[in-house]
Amino acid sequence: MQKPRTITVLKIALTLAVLSNVLFWFYSRELRAQWLNIPPVPTSFSAVSSTLGDEQFAARMISMMIQNFGSTGGRITPIKDYDFDKLGDWLMLNYKLDPHSDLAPYMAAYYFAQSQDPTKIRPVIDYLRIAGNSTEGEKWRWLAQGVYLARFKLNDLNLALDMAKELAALPNDDMPNWARQMPVNVLNQQGEKEAALDLMLSILKDKSDKIHPNEVNAMLAYICEQILDPEEAKTHSLCVDFK
Repeated sequence: MQKPRTITVLKIALTLAVLSNVLFWFYSRELRAQWLNIPPVPTSFSAVSSTLGDEQFAARMISMMIQNFGSTGGRITPIKDYDFDKLGDWLMLNYKLDPHSDLAPYMAAYYFAQSQDPTKIRPVIDYLRIAGNSTEGEKWRWLAQGVYLARFKLNDLNLALDMAKELAALPNDDMPNWARQMPVNVLNQQGEKEAALDLMLSILKDKSDKIHPNEVNAMLAYICEQILDPEEAKTHSLCVDFK
């Protein structure tokens, strides 16, 4: 005798469930996941613990996270809206776990540093300064990229000069001459012509026997056409011989 009543109750429950789902759909159809910006960086212990002690796995996981910051809920967040201080912390954590990888420096130099608001990229430059201060392989290129960003994006010539000096001082015989010449370029842009000239002459004096003749000619051209004005170049012995 209770069966019809049970069926009725079930029908009512089913109707209410369907109605609830329909109402919820109308309520939530315009809702989108919101990005609350870059999360706080964990400690290296926490990061490694999440991968059962595998530092390489943790570094790769963090690289993937860094790569996808801002890409959530089917939308793309402009880089200028990122919290660059926290981004710098994540990059440094990745470096601490794997200082040999070039993936994170590549993203830092060619993706995050291209922010629509270059005034925010200082943490990225600080990271490249550390990642590139190495004699391993061609990691000096990240330091060179940091010099470029400090000079042309951040317009901080003092920072660019400090980093350029660190780059030129790296004990890497395979580093090209243009990288060692970077302090000269920055000094010249600062208006320190005498210091730029002295540094360029010292490079020629110490390294000329190891530099390709084409590079020597390029250096002479820079001295005579960029550092010295036309009148000074006319009387300088190097420029007279060069012409």
